[in-house]
Amino acid sequence: MTSDLHSARQRWLTEKARYAALSDCVVDILKAECKRAGLFAWITGRSKDTASLLKKLAKKEANYEDLTDKAGARVVVRFREGLTLAEAVVEQSFKVIRREDKTEKLGHNRVGYQAIHYDTVLRNFHSNQSSAAQFGHTVLIATLSSKGLSSGASLRTRSEGGLNFFPAAPSR
Repeated sequence: MTSDLHSARQRWLTEKARYAALSDCVVDILKAECKRAGLFAWITGRSKDTASLLKKLAKKEANYEDLTDKAGARVVVRFREGLTLAEAVVEQSFKVIRREDKTEKLGHNRVGYQAIHYDTVLRNFHSNQSSAAQFGHTVLIATLSSKGLSSGASLRTRSEGGLNFFPAAPSR
C-alpha cells in the first residue's frame, strides 16, 4: 500500500499542472455558459490537493485511475430555483458520465450535505486545450444556503487579502 501511495504521489506531482489547466478551462466554460443563460452564480475550480488525493486513495482503497475529482469546479447559486438552470448548463456544456443528487439521500426532514455532483468530460476536446482535457473532472452544484448549513468554510477562497467568504468574481 505504501509503495502504491508513493507511486500515486509521484504520478500526481507530474500531472497536477495539467489538471489545474483543465480546471481553469472548465471554470471558463461554466462562467461563459452561466452568463449566457442569465444565471447568477459563484464559480470556482481547483485541482485536487496532493495530501487530499493521497488521503482519499488510502481511505477508500481506490486506485489512482479511478479518481474522478482530480480536477473540479463548484457552481454555487443563490436559491434552490437556480439549481435546475445550473444543471442544464452543466448537461449542455459537458458530456455527463454520472450524476448524483446528494439531497435525495437526506429526505425532507434532515439537514446535511446538499449538492448535486456530476462526473463529466469536455464535450469537444481540442488539441490546443490542456493535455488533461480528455480526462474527467467533477462539477458540484449547490445553493448558497445549503453550503452555509453544511460547510460554509468550503466557500472560502484565498485572495491577496486573506480569506474571503465569497469567491471574488461572480458570473452573471
